Amino acid sequence: MTGLCDNCNYITDIKYKEEQLSRGIKHTYFVCEHCNKRYTCFVTDPKVRQLQKKIRRLTGHRNRSVRIRMMELVNERMTELKQEITNEQG
Repeated sequence: MTGLCDNCNYITDIKYKEEQLSRGIKHTYFVCEHCNKRYTCFVTDPKVRQLQKKIRRLTGHRNRSVRIRMMELVNERMTELKQEITNEQG
């Protein structure tokens, strides 16, 4: 998989890297091969991973609105976590 770096406009291979942060938070990111800019892809905590597991079990479930609401909760929490780690990193 490749992506276009917003910083240097270089097409870079996306090689996901993962780091374990405090409180069970996992940060998944990639780094531009050309300028070394770091891009956050996903930030999850135990609560998010548990919700993701439930969503996978509900695949094909009749109540689609339940899955959609759970996915909204996951996205909201991941956004909060991303903001937290961005603030911590400076």
